[in-house]
Amino acid sequence: MRAFFQSIIKRFKRTRLYYEIQRSRQIKSLKQNLDHPNPEYRKILQTVDKDGICIVENFMPKEECDRLIKDLDVAFNQIKEGTFDGMHQYNHEKLIRIGDLNDYVESTNIFFHNPMFDEIAKAYVDPKAYSYRREAELRDNVNEFQQADIPHIDDWRLRFKFFLYLTDVGPENAPFVYYKGTHKDEPWKYRKNFEYERDGQDGAYGHYHPQEMRALSKKIKLEPTVCTGKAGTLIIGDFRGIHNGSPLKAGRRILLNSTYGI
Repeated sequence: MRAFFQSIIKRFKRTRLYYEIQRSRQIKSLKQNLDHPNPEYRKILQTVDKDGICIVENFMPKEECDRLIKDLDVAFNQIKEGTFDGMHQYNHEKLIRIGDLNDYVESTNIFFHNPMFDEIAKAYVDPKAYSYRREAELRDNVNEFQQADIPHIDDWRLRFKFFLYLTDVGPENAPFVYYKGTHKDEPWKYRKNFEYERDGQDGAYGHYHPQEMRALSKKIKLEPTVCTGKAGTLIIGDFRGIHNGSPLKAGRRILLNSTYGI
């Protein structure tokens, strides 16, 4: 009997009704407040609300970025040697991600515990928003194509991120790309969002293939923002919007990522 009901629930979770219920719960539960009393934060919030992304240059001094890189390189090298025992990802794409980073590299707390992030995320997402993913990412695999280089959304639910470039990122250093305005809840997103919920990782999982991007460009104005910047550049974004990485052509790219949700 238990297996029968589990089967019913599993099928129900693949229906449009289930998606609409989840979508309604998400929309009703969020309590955004874009009119922050701090004028600097208010400007960031309103920029993200309009475009889906805001870039803050010179957020962290280069000297501090270099110090963090020195500490992170110890962990990156341990991963490559197979001696790192913390949470990490190092797969066939040769992209390194370290999870729960502040537990392993304490110096990164200067980034992850920045009070500005909580203030902005709680205002944009919800007062209950919290940082549930704190990562470092190393990309030094020149000319390797990553799955993340395909245009995609992270989720139809609100996912809010802070990226910090620790290295200089020019056109050849795998810059992040964001399509402005695609974070908005528009009718053209319905099918892809529903498929994301229905199929999960067994489906396209929010990825837009080239033919879909071409078709979409005929419906709306796709405005890719290539996020180049010096070490210390901060990128703040609503990751319901379409975005992608880009292949590394030279050097290496290191960034920190703090992801907020509810």
